[in-house]
Amino acid sequence: MNSRDYYDIDDILCVQQQVPCTTIQTLVGLSFDVHNNPSKHPQSQKLPLPFWLADPLDAEEYVRMSIPPCFSKTTQKRLLASIASSTPNSGAANSSTQASSSALLNSTGNPASTAHPSNFIFLDAEIANLRSI
Repeated sequence: MNSRDYYDIDDILCVQQQVPCTTIQTLVGLSFDVHNNPSKHPQSQKLPLPFWLADPLDAEEYVRMSIPPCFSKTTQKRLLASIASSTPNSGAANSSTQASSSALLNSTGNPASTAHPSNFIFLDAEIANLRSI
């Protein structure tokens, strides 16, 4: 986790998650037995690997990962991002904008009749501040 600004439990759990893989070519030395003999995995063998190992092996085309939905490319990019590189236009800012917009609606989906105009001005200013960061 070099150049990371924080430790995230979701990141740790996802990185340790076993991902089903199929070898594209014979792999020797992926692991070692008790007698220090390297393992040998023939081509087309299915084996589970931790995500932290499967991802670079997939990039180098040694294995093919069967990626579950929780490891989509979008999720992989977010796992690699640090908090310093996140922007307010990412999911968190959008959800806060949606939350502030939905707060102005009552249960029927119409604008809340009790909302004071100054509340709208305040929310517009806050949204503008988030977008300018």
